[in-house]
Amino acid sequence: MKLFHYGKPIIVCKNTSIDRIVEEEKLGLVINYNVQEFFQAVDSLKGKDFSQSIVLYKNKYSWTIMEERLQKIFKE
Repeated sequence: MKLFHYGKPIIVCKNTSIDRIVEEEKLGLVINYNVQEFFQAVDSLKGKDFSQSIVLYKNKYSWTIMEERLQKIFKE
Protein backbone atom coordinates (compact mmCIF):
# COMPACT_ATOMS: atom_id res chain seq x y z
CA MET A 1 0.00 0.00 0.00
CA LYS A 2 1.40 3.37 -0.95
CA LEU A 3 0.66 5.74 1.91
CA PHE A 4 2.15 8.96 0.62
CA HIS A 5 1.31 10.73 -2.59
CA TYR A 6 3.92 13.46 -2.28
CA GLY A 7 2.17 16.46 -0.90
CA LYS A 8 -1.42 15.34 -1.39
CA PRO A 9 -3.63 14.81 1.66
CA ILE A 10 -4.96 11.40 2.56
CA ILE A 11 -8.54 10.65 3.57
CA VAL A 12 -9.07 7.40 5.47
CA CYS A 13 -11.89 5.84 7.46
CA LYS A 14 -11.92 5.52 11.25
CA ASN A 15 -10.88 2.26 12.87
CA THR A 16 -8.73 1.06 9.95
CA SER A 17 -5.34 1.16 11.73
CA ILE A 18 -3.89 3.55 9.15
CA ASP A 19 -6.17 6.21 10.61
CA ARG A 20 -3.83 6.54 13.59
CA ILE A 21 -0.85 7.38 11.38
CA VAL A 22 -2.81 9.85 9.26
CA GLU A 23 -4.09 11.59 12.39
CA GLU A 24 -0.80 11.57 14.34
CA GLU A 25 1.29 12.77 11.40
CA LYS A 26 -1.36 15.28 10.23
CA LEU A 27 -1.37 13.85 6.71
CA GLY A 28 -5.04 14.34 5.99
CA LEU A 29 -8.40 13.53 7.55
CA VAL A 30 -10.00 10.59 9.29
CA ILE A 31 -13.71 10.22 8.58
CA ASN A 32 -16.58 7.83 9.15
CA TYR A 33 -17.39 5.50 6.28
CA ASN A 34 -19.89 7.91 4.76
CA VAL A 35 -20.09 9.48 1.31
CA GLN A 36 -21.23 12.88 2.61
CA GLU A 37 -18.29 13.03 5.04
CA PHE A 38 -15.94 12.14 2.22
CA PHE A 39 -17.09 15.02 0.04
CA GLN A 40 -16.97 17.39 3.03
CA ALA A 41 -13.42 16.23 3.72
CA VAL A 42 -12.38 16.86 0.12
CA ASP A 43 -13.84 20.36 0.25
CA SER A 44 -12.17 21.15 3.58
CA LEU A 45 -8.74 20.07 2.31
CA LYS A 46 -8.71 22.19 -0.82
CA GLY A 47 -5.78 24.58 -0.88
CA LYS A 48 -4.07 23.20 2.24
CA ASP A 49 -0.37 22.40 2.14
CA PHE A 50 0.68 18.81 2.78
CA SER A 51 4.21 19.09 1.40
CA GLN A 52 5.64 17.83 4.71
CA SER A 53 4.51 14.34 3.70
CA ILE A 54 7.43 14.12 1.28
CA VAL A 55 9.98 14.62 4.05
CA LEU A 56 8.03 12.38 6.43
CA TYR A 57 7.98 9.58 3.86
CA LYS A 58 11.70 9.81 3.20
CA ASN A 59 12.64 9.97 6.90
CA LYS A 60 10.13 7.62 8.48
CA TYR A 61 8.10 5.49 6.08
CA SER A 62 10.19 4.80 2.97
CA TRP A 63 10.35 1.21 1.82
CA THR A 64 14.01 0.97 2.91
CA ILE A 65 13.10 2.00 6.46
CA MET A 66 10.02 -0.22 6.56
CA GLU A 67 12.06 -3.16 5.26
CA GLU A 68 14.55 -2.71 8.10
CA ARG A 69 11.70 -2.61 10.63
CA LEU A 70 10.18 -5.80 9.24
CA GLN A 71 13.52 -7.60 9.27
CA LYS A 72 14.05 -6.61 12.90
CA ILE A 73 10.58 -7.89 13.84
CA PHE A 74 11.16 -11.21 12.07
CA LYS A 75 14.54 -11.66 13.78
CA GLU A 76 12.98 -11.10 17.20
